[in-house]
Amino acid sequence: MALANLASGEEDDARTALDRSIQIDPGSAQAWLDRGILMLEMGRAEEAINALDRALAIQPDNLDALTTKAEALTILGRYDVGQPGLRPGDGYEFQKI
Repeated sequence: MALANLASGEEDDARTALDRSIQIDPGSAQAWLDRGILMLEMGRAEEAINALDRALAIQPDNLDALTTKAEALTILGRYDVGQPGLRPGDGYEFQKI
């Protein structure tokens, strides 16, 4: 519902809904991921990273959170930050295509 509010341009309603979800279940990786996506869509990359870090603390293998965090870091020009899980040797097999 929160991201539906964002899609319709109702950012404040989306943020309120996500804050309420997180308050009810602070252990929900999905709620933190959604908040990270919302913050990124609102142009708040630092806040997005904070929310995505919370999602990843709960669910370290969440690929959506990993890739969204990588996007936020890129927007901030933080190319030097190696994202765990996205580097060779972090448990994933990388192949040239």
